[in-house]
Amino acid sequence: VCLLAFFREKGASALSKLNISYGVGALIAPQIVMALAALTYQSIFIISAALSLAVAGFLTTLPKMDREMHINKIEGATTPVKESFLSFFTLPMALMAAVTFLYVGTESSAGTWLFTYMHDARSASDKLASLAVTSLFMGLTLGRLIAIKATVKFKPSKVTLVAMSLVVLAFVGLDLLSATEHLALLLALAIGVGLGPIYPSMVAQTAHLVKDRPERAASVTALAISSGAVGGILMPGITGQVLARIGVEQSMVFITALSLIMLVTFSLALLSIKSQAK
Repeated sequence: VCLLAFFREKGASALSKLNISYGVGALIAPQIVMALAALTYQSIFIISAALSLAVAGFLTTLPKMDREMHINKIEGATTPVKESFLSFFTLPMALMAAVTFLYVGTESSAGTWLFTYMHDARSASDKLASLAVTSLFMGLTLGRLIAIKATVKFKPSKVTLVAMSLVVLAFVGLDLLSATEHLALLLALAIGVGLGPIYPSMVAQTAHLVKDRPERAASVTALAISSGAVGGILMPGITGQVLARIGVEQSMVFITALSLIMLVTFSLALLSIKSQAK
């Protein structure tokens, strides 16, 4: 919410940087803990708490956001006007939330079951199956690095459409092609590159739906993030049920279908936004 307040016109790019920071932190923090292994757990937690307080202190130094970010004013009114969320919940918002749900569901399912798929369905060695997962997450980071610049030069919606199309094509290739080792790793990398720009761009685009009413940005941003969290909770388990009850190959077909439905839903969301603008 803070980033979208300060980078309203470049929100997708800023959120891509934020998501890369998550990944870097997740990579570095365990190494730091290992380096501090001689310390007690309590000492490590105290250091973590101190870092959190330092971040909180930094946030207090930022310029104050416009008052409109927090309250809703009506011309001539002297007190803030309270609105229920449903009073401004629109079809484009619902479709954007569905896209975020499908995206996180697709990404988390692929990350969870790609190793099993490569090992059991493609008869890959443990090494190759592990490298496929590594390629997926390398691609994810690379895709977000690309998105930092791409979403500034081009409309985030166009970047998202291209990224989603790449994801669908790469998944179809993984399903249908008799993949060699190098091709399998390349397809996994392509899936990651396509997935990378989608989440930060979707959160930014959802918030952009209320650009004329910035006080609603926090609610709309929370809607996008929460929808994604639900997708991340549900979809890996559902994919696991497909794998256990129907077959390993079918589980990847299911994930491919999720990515295709995501692309179609996003296209419908863009059409809905365009229709409302008219």
